[in-house]
Amino acid sequence: MFIGTEASALTLVGGTESTGVSYNAANSRSGMSLAGSGQQVYGELPTALPTVNISWQGLYWGDSAGYNVIIAKDGAGADLFRLVAAAGTNTWQMQAWISGAWVNQGAAVAVGLVNTRGPYQLRIVAGASGRAMLYANGVLMLNQAIAFAGTTVKRVIFYNGDDSWTAAISEVIINDDTTLLIGAIVETEAPTSDGVDVDGTGTWAAIDEVPYSDGDTVALPTAGNRHSFKSPARTSTLANVLGVGVAMRMSCDVSGPQNAKFYLTIGGLRYYSPTFALSTGMVPYQYCWKTNPATGLTWTAGDANAATLEWGVEAVA
Repeated sequence: MFIGTEASALTLVGGTESTGVSYNAANSRSGMSLAGSGQQVYGELPTALPTVNISWQGLYWGDSAGYNVIIAKDGAGADLFRLVAAAGTNTWQMQAWISGAWVNQGAAVAVGLVNTRGPYQLRIVAGASGRAMLYANGVLMLNQAIAFAGTTVKRVIFYNGDDSWTAAISEVIINDDTTLLIGAIVETEAPTSDGVDVDGTGTWAAIDEVPYSDGDTVALPTAGNRHSFKSPARTSTLANVLGVGVAMRMSCDVSGPQNAKFYLTIGGLRYYSPTFALSTGMVPYQYCWKTNPATGLTWTAGDANAATLEWGVEAVA
């Protein structure tokens, strides 16, 4: 599962993290603003998969002249599917990339393009017997059989195609199984104090700012160094917790540890993510535990909200 409602969890190309755009302030502290041609924000699954469910909140405004809203690419990076704002109308149109061109799939439909944040959900089942389903505010708006040229989805891009078109994107989920995301939300929790592990330099205050700054960091100079963070108990009463994840922007120097891994601390024990290979430039990384690693069972709201839950990162050689 990929999740992200603040820019530290997503890759921005030309866009900006902003507190001045529309987003759900109960669940996050900012949104992503795409205010110019070619600007985009994207998330990527670690493995390309045949079925994905995408959920997001997005406020779109402009002259509705045929601009891309969302693009899906396959595991090889090739175009697979897109939604576009149909030219001159307040509608969205599904298109598939077939034989080197975008081909309309079904009819366009009005889904609240202008001045409504959603939420929106999109389900893509790739392959020759594929299908795409679009929901707006929990209502099925488009349900189209599509003979996709590709068989998997890996990257999902929220895109701006023109300078007169603006979008505010937040609460992105890309779910790598068959679970529909109707009613799903992302709750982003920023650290308010350091946890038990305080190796290296810097504190929680170096990574809690909005918009984020890559000039203010926590540094772990030696393999095995760890730093963890925590916040007060959350108050969510959601019955179903789909996952608990950690997202950080990270980089490495040309010497020293070249890798890192996330962890959750539960009951005094650390539960690790896979190891990430870092680069010398800041890149967002994340990992989501879809079940409680301490129990192997579905997360309860109490476990996910507990003040004793810590999250952190460890430097790896």
